[in-house]
Amino acid sequence: MVMMEWKWLWFIRMAVMLLVLEVCRWCTIDACLEHERIALLHLKPFFNCGNPLKSWVDLKGSDCCKWERVKCNTTTRRVIQLSLNSTKWEYNVDYWYLNAWYLNASMFLPFEELKSLYLSGNAIGGNLENEGRAFNFSLITSFSIPLFSLLLIYNYFYFIEEKSPTACIYLKEHFYRIWKTIIHIDWNSLKNSILFHMRNLSSLKTLRLSGNQLKGRLVHIQDGTQLRLTNLEELDLSNNLFRNNTISFLGRLSSLKSLTLSGNHLQGSLDIKDGGRKLELTHLEELYLDYNQFNTSVFASLNKLSNLKYLGISANELKGSIDMKDLEALINLRELDMRYNELKDLVIHQELNVSSNVEEIYLDRSNLSNNILQSIGVFASLKTLSLDSCGLIGLLPNQGWCDLRNLEVLDVSDNALEGMLPPCFSNLTSLHELDILGNHFQIPLSFAPFANLSNLKALSIDENKMVMEPSFYTSIPKFQLEAISLSKCITSQQPSLKLPTFLYYQYDLRYVDLSQNNVSGTFPTWLLENNTKLGALILKGNSFTGPLSLPSAPNSNVPLIDISQNKLQGQVPSNICSTFPYLRLLFLSKNAFEGNIPLCLSGMKDLSFLDLSNNQLYGKVPKELITKGSLTILRLSNNNLSGNVVPVILNANGVQNLYLDGNNFSGEMINVDVSTFKFPNSLSEIDLSNNKLHGKLPRWIGNASFLEGLALSNNGFEGSIPMEFCNLNRLDFLDLSQNNLSGSIPSCFNPPYIEHVHLHGNRLISPLSLAFYNSSSLVTLDLSGNNLTGSIPKWINTLSSLSALLLKDNHFQGKVPVQLCKLHSLSIMDLSQNMFSGPIPSCLGNLSLPMQMKKTLEIVFYGPPIEEDESTRIPIELAMGYYYPGSYLEEVIEFTTKSGFYPYKGSILSYMTGIDLSCNNLTSHIPPELGNLSEIHSLNLSYNKLTRVIRSSFSKLQYIESLDLSYNNLSGEIRNQLVELNYLEVFSVAYNNLSGSIPEPKAQFGTFIENSYEGNPFLCGERWCDLRNLEVLDVSDNALGGMLPPCFSNLTSLRQLDISGNHFQIPLSFAPFANLSNLKALSIDANKMVMEPSFYTSIPNLKLPSFLYYQYDLRYVDLSQNNFSDTFPTWLLENNTKLGVLILRGNSFTGPLSLPSAPNSNVSLIDISQNKLQGQIPTNICSTFPHLRWLFLSKNAFEGNIPLCLSGMKDLSILDLSNNQLYGKVPKELITKGSLTILRLSNNNLNGNVVPMILNANGVQNLYLDGNNFSGEITNVDVSTFEFPNSLGEIDLSNNKLHGKLPRWIGNVSFFERLALSNNGFEGSIPLEFCKLNRLEFFDLSQNNLSGSIPSCFNPPIIEHVHLHRNRLRGPLSLAFYNSSSLVTLDLRGNNLIGSIPKWIDTLSSLSVLLLKDNHFRGKVPVQLCKLHSLSIIDLSQNMFSGPIPSCLGNLSLPMKTKKILEIRFYLPYIEADESTSIALRKMEMDSYYPESYLEEVIEFTTKSGFYSYKGDILSYMTGIDLSCNNLTGHIPPELGNLSEIHSLNLSHKKLTGVIPSSFSKLQHIESLDLSYNYLSGEIPNQLVELNSLEVFSLAYNNLSGSIPEPKAQFGTFIENSYKGNHFLCGAILHKSCSKTDSPSTVSTVLEDKREDGLIDTYDFCVSFLVSYIVVLLTIFVVLYINPYWRRAWFSLVGKYITTCHYSHVGSFLTYHIFKQCV
Repeated sequence: MVMMEWKWLWFIRMAVMLLVLEVCRWCTIDACLEHERIALLHLKPFFNCGNPLKSWVDLKGSDCCKWERVKCNTTTRRVIQLSLNSTKWEYNVDYWYLNAWYLNASMFLPFEELKSLYLSGNAIGGNLENEGRAFNFSLITSFSIPLFSLLLIYNYFYFIEEKSPTACIYLKEHFYRIWKTIIHIDWNSLKNSILFHMRNLSSLKTLRLSGNQLKGRLVHIQDGTQLRLTNLEELDLSNNLFRNNTISFLGRLSSLKSLTLSGNHLQGSLDIKDGGRKLELTHLEELYLDYNQFNTSVFASLNKLSNLKYLGISANELKGSIDMKDLEALINLRELDMRYNELKDLVIHQELNVSSNVEEIYLDRSNLSNNILQSIGVFASLKTLSLDSCGLIGLLPNQGWCDLRNLEVLDVSDNALEGMLPPCFSNLTSLHELDILGNHFQIPLSFAPFANLSNLKALSIDENKMVMEPSFYTSIPKFQLEAISLSKCITSQQPSLKLPTFLYYQYDLRYVDLSQNNVSGTFPTWLLENNTKLGALILKGNSFTGPLSLPSAPNSNVPLIDISQNKLQGQVPSNICSTFPYLRLLFLSKNAFEGNIPLCLSGMKDLSFLDLSNNQLYGKVPKELITKGSLTILRLSNNNLSGNVVPVILNANGVQNLYLDGNNFSGEMINVDVSTFKFPNSLSEIDLSNNKLHGKLPRWIGNASFLEGLALSNNGFEGSIPMEFCNLNRLDFLDLSQNNLSGSIPSCFNPPYIEHVHLHGNRLISPLSLAFYNSSSLVTLDLSGNNLTGSIPKWINTLSSLSALLLKDNHFQGKVPVQLCKLHSLSIMDLSQNMFSGPIPSCLGNLSLPMQMKKTLEIVFYGPPIEEDESTRIPIELAMGYYYPGSYLEEVIEFTTKSGFYPYKGSILSYMTGIDLSCNNLTSHIPPELGNLSEIHSLNLSYNKLTRVIRSSFSKLQYIESLDLSYNNLSGEIRNQLVELNYLEVFSVAYNNLSGSIPEPKAQFGTFIENSYEGNPFLCGERWCDLRNLEVLDVSDNALGGMLPPCFSNLTSLRQLDISGNHFQIPLSFAPFANLSNLKALSIDANKMVMEPSFYTSIPNLKLPSFLYYQYDLRYVDLSQNNFSDTFPTWLLENNTKLGVLILRGNSFTGPLSLPSAPNSNVSLIDISQNKLQGQIPTNICSTFPHLRWLFLSKNAFEGNIPLCLSGMKDLSILDLSNNQLYGKVPKELITKGSLTILRLSNNNLNGNVVPMILNANGVQNLYLDGNNFSGEITNVDVSTFEFPNSLGEIDLSNNKLHGKLPRWIGNVSFFERLALSNNGFEGSIPLEFCKLNRLEFFDLSQNNLSGSIPSCFNPPIIEHVHLHRNRLRGPLSLAFYNSSSLVTLDLRGNNLIGSIPKWIDTLSSLSVLLLKDNHFRGKVPVQLCKLHSLSIIDLSQNMFSGPIPSCLGNLSLPMKTKKILEIRFYLPYIEADESTSIALRKMEMDSYYPESYLEEVIEFTTKSGFYSYKGDILSYMTGIDLSCNNLTGHIPPELGNLSEIHSLNLSHKKLTGVIPSSFSKLQHIESLDLSYNYLSGEIPNQLVELNSLEVFSLAYNNLSGSIPEPKAQFGTFIENSYKGNHFLCGAILHKSCSKTDSPSTVSTVLEDKREDGLIDTYDFCVSFLVSYIVVLLTIFVVLYINPYWRRAWFSLVGKYITTCHYSHVGSFLTYHIFKQCV
């Protein structure tokens, strides 16, 4: 008992003791150890560049385990991991070796349990031995626990060769102790000896030594010592200095799984010999040989690597063809990367061992043919195929690659593939990612080719062509994309588009790029509402208008929104911050936003990049935006912001780039006491140019030594450049130009990395000091336009990188120094307008004038931020193609050439080369060596005192565009060899002493006029430009191109000039016409406007030509269809009080319509339709233009009510306000009191009752109210008491919300010619009163709910177009249209008409379009149709016609019929003209005609497996016959082969027998031929391959046999679907060899008996199915009744699959319904 009590006491005592110890532990170790916290604080100053360790604070009790980059043991609270990588890195590569520093490793001794130490990317220097200031590893060995991971990548470590055995033992011991598993010492300066110190690390698994100085052979590391790294699995020796014999030492690395030898100097084949035996790395799975110099023989040396799964051999010297049999030994190969080689072909065999396993193939940047796509189908397991930039051309084939059913990733981007995407895309059902960007594909807006790819997640189709197909494709796509990139897909010939409709059905998008497509409409808020995971939305470069409307619900996933370069107006919405709380990048530039900058932006903690530039923002910059925000780049350029910029700069902590240029900031930049103020050390780039700042340059800027870019140009700064600017040691861009700076350039100013200096346009004095002496980084030195004196210093040759030297317009003198010839990077030199003397140095001819990319600012780009996880991998990869600049400073160089002063920037600047020595005192002859400047574009030696002859060597200046030798003392003849200068645009030898004949006027010399040669009395030659009395010149509608010749300036008598309809390049300056003082009329339509210099060839948005500001006598102005931007040019009306016609349609004018205050009674026509004007139509338009006759304001964004004053304009006859956003009712006075003849209000939001408008429309001829919200019934009117307006000839009320019965009173308006009431809700029968419409020629009642029969009395004598489709009309065809010889279109589709086609159909002698589809017609197809010689479109499909096809249909000529479209007359505007301009003005008016009718004939027809609408010219050319889905029998008449003009023939879904007529080979224009679902037999005529226009071809489900036609021409594009259901057809794409094909004779009769349109006879099927069903049901019932166990199992199974059965039933119902509709 005592013993038991003692045991209990002992147990209790131990428990209490343990509890006390645990409490003590938690009391003492609730944070990191104090001495380790202090040690971390000692490390902080060495690793805190850019403040990444801001959480390391010196506060007592602060838990360092919670600090950034620190990880502790959760139990002992000791530091086990320090991630100090990239915390002190200098990003400028030039700094690397200048900024190496030394770290004392003893600082890590306090961390006794440290396991992982990451010091990569910190520029730590020294060696890895225990010497001096080096990184001392003897101290690291003091750690109680060995390091498992040490990363020292991107530092400056090196090993000193050992001097004694002691050192060797020492390092061996320490390596073995501290490194157990992973060593990364990449990108240091280590040599071979490092391997000696690692030779016994038997536990080492990963060793990375890339980017060091290892070289030579490594067989024996030292003194015969071998490596014993027996557990090494991963070895990286890339980017060293090895040779082929290096890797023989690898044979003893028996565990090696991954080997990287990329980026060495390995050549030819791989040396795998090791002591006479082959190297067999039996466990090797990954081999990286990229970026070496291997050739195709390397594959033979890999045949022992049987377990290899990945082979990377990109960027080598693989050339020509590769036979895949060379890789046959690699039976486990999964991934093959051969990118960036010069492959031309991949020989792929049908039977390959390797083909069954390969899953990924990369062949990017090869030069392959399309054959690769036809043979790649052998790789049945292939999941990834990448053929980016492989030179593929033409159409994608329809075989081979279409068999890759497991393909998940396909990349054929940046090739030259074209045409429609092949139908076989529907085979690739596993496809996840598709990249076809940078081709010439035609992508239909319906996105139909991708609709069935249910697994598709990423789609990139940038830089292809979006096409609008005339179809009504409304199918919902099966895919849910995560990423789509669809930028730059609209060609210049296409108008603005709406967003593709399939996007409405996407709900899982993470990345959307729809930029540069000119998409119109309002901002797509629904895209954000539907896709709550969206991470990046890029819509820049479109035409979205209206205010920026955002979703009401917040979206925390969006880090990037770019809607710049649109037409959005209003204020930046203040809820943008709450809607996107985690936004990082926001781009709203180049819109029309106004108001203040939202204050809430300062509270967005994640916002790093904000671009609000190029808007109309005003007010001050919120202080909180700078002080409290997290911005790194803030761009507010080109707004109307104001205030003091000094606080903005001095409080910009964290901001790196600050752009405030182009605003209204004013005042002085006051000095600041630098001793009391700490400048933000983050700010590296400031742009304050183009403001109103003045006073002296602030000295405190010199204390911002971290500045890299500073732009203060175009202000009012004065005084000298402060000496403090000499402290800007990191500066690489300085622009102080266009100020009033004086004094000299400080001699101390010489930043070590300066590249671009712009000081032009100041008042600097004195000679060039030593400011830039020995500045080897300087690229641009622009000191032009100052008062500098002296000579060019001889040390100029120390500027070894100088590319642009601009000293123009100073007071330099002396000789041009020969030291300039040593500047081998020099490409632009301007020494003009100085006082240089002496000869031109002949050594200038030795300058190579290289293309210099460094002339432009080097700008870093970065991609959009998307958080990376498995679900966002695809969006991130797609986003890699989208970049944003890290800098918006731009290098611009101004240079005089081609008789003009041009700014050069960007890539054009890189290519520009020129020398200008003009306006000096240079003497002697022109050195012939200057002819060696073969790359020069401009050479100007004018206004000097040069003598002797023009050098014949100048004929070698093959790229010269401007050569000016004028105003010298040159003599002799002009060398005729100069005519070989094919790029020469400007040439002048004026005012010399030349003699002889001018060069032969051919090539470019045929464009030079007298001015080029004047002032040389002894030159001779005559030219056409001497027609000085020429008054009228018309060269319109030719094919003339290029710049207008300068000789226009000779034609000083010219009054009228018409060059329209050519390909001239008209400069925006209008310089060629500037001197034609008598010019009164100028017509330059349909040419090309260009911006100087001439190599600008694309102008997205232009300003109006500035010369128009100086015109005051204009009568007629047509600037239409030019995409001019800016606000409405009110000044054009104010300046030209005689203006009669102003046509500005088809531009991009924005903002409200602002009109002149003074009235202009001469204006008769204004057309500003198709612009972007907003707001209400100004009410003063009536008083400003009291005699206006024609007013066109359509296709803008006008809103509000129709101005009432328009009803009082007595001369106004045509008013077009269509396609705007007008609302309210139509003013009654506009109809009753006005003088209108045509009123077009289509497609607005107008409402009200239409009856009063119609009944009061006296004088109105055409009334268009379609596409509005007019609703209600059109009430009947007592015709006996009301007089109808007898002027009204055309009414369009279609696409409204009208309903009820058709009003009978319309029949009393007997003068109606065109009546459109389609797409409303009218019901009931067609009134008999309509039979009185005797003038009717166009009648459209389609898409209503009309019933009854067509009145037999309805037969207007001149009726041409009748549309009654999609109603519920019934009964047989009456005598309604009997003998209607004028009828062109009869469209009765989609009704319930019965009976047969009447035999009197041949009385419709003008009938061109007959559409009877989808009715209940029966009987035979009447032969009377063959007598309709105008017939070109017949659609009898989906009826019950029977009997044979009339063979006489082959006699139809199917002519092109312009009468298929509505005949529309055009009218011309009229203006008063005097005698001098009448001819020209009348000719111009002829080009500005307007239609008298806006009704349009549209025909819908099924062809090419789609439903298309045809109108306009396309309708005139369209021909087709559709007899599908009937009960026609017999054979196909061979006479149908005579329809040589037919485009579409559909004979599918019938009971046709016999063979396919070989005469079908004569259908030379056929595009769609469908003979599917018949009983056709025999072979397919091989002659059909001659049908070169055939796009869609189907013979499916017949009884055809034999071989399919040879897959060439169009037949090479047809896939298996074209032939399926023909069991005895054979061919490659059917996967059936023709040698194995059975005879069809034994089964043909069976098929005929048992198939109706491809199915078994319905009656037989139903009887057999019912009997079988009853038997099976009774059997199951009996079994379940007897056995209870099976009964329970049965009911469980039924419950489990009940849902599946339900959906199966629904699918069966749909199949039956579709079948029923067809038959």
